[in-house]
Amino acid sequence: MSTAPGSLEAKRGITAARRPRSAFPGFRARREKGQTLAIAALVLPVMLGMGALAVDVGHLYVARTALQNAADAGAMAGAGALASS
Repeated sequence: MSTAPGSLEAKRGITAARRPRSAFPGFRARREKGQTLAIAALVLPVMLGMGALAVDVGHLYVARTALQNAADAGAMAGAGALASS
């Protein structure tokens, strides 16, 4: 087995005997087929959960601010009523 005269392997001096070969050609390609789908199936629920958590925490802060504003308004109204009586 020889390489073509103008090929990259010929320029680098790699012959067929020196080229590294897998013990099981094609095994890795068959084994890794569909890995993207499996990884996406595992990562997608995690990402959706993180997004839902971010929305819930944002809602928590908005509700807390609204409750604090209501408590402050009630305290100011009570202080005003006590001061005028």
